[in-house]
Amino acid sequence: MKVLPLTMGGLLFPLISLPQEDPGSLSWGQRIDREFQPVADAWEAIVFYPVPVGDFQIPLFLIFVVIGASTTLNAVIKFSDAMILALVFPNMIGLFFLFPKVREELKNYLKATRGI
Repeated sequence: MKVLPLTMGGLLFPLISLPQEDPGSLSWGQRIDREFQPVADAWEAIVFYPVPVGDFQIPLFLIFVVIGASTTLNAVIKFSDAMILALVFPNMIGLFFLFPKVREELKNYLKATRGI
């Protein structure tokens, strides 16, 4: 068995480091952190929202952990099926309004691929 000298990190690191501009610029990770910081802040505000229970402030996610641990698998599956069904309605409305554009794009695609 022949062992390759390059590991996955050895293959990816040069490719990841190529797009870096000058040493003073922000790295890709820093750029991603900066752009997604508002999203992370909003998510943190929702997940760690303090719910008053008696004299205590309990984060919202802890309440869902307790509910999730105390329910049956059947109830969880029914709830997930109901949420999937609830997502069908906005998707169908979007399809209804976008159908003419989808039809036009499909015709253009089929015309282009038949010529190949």
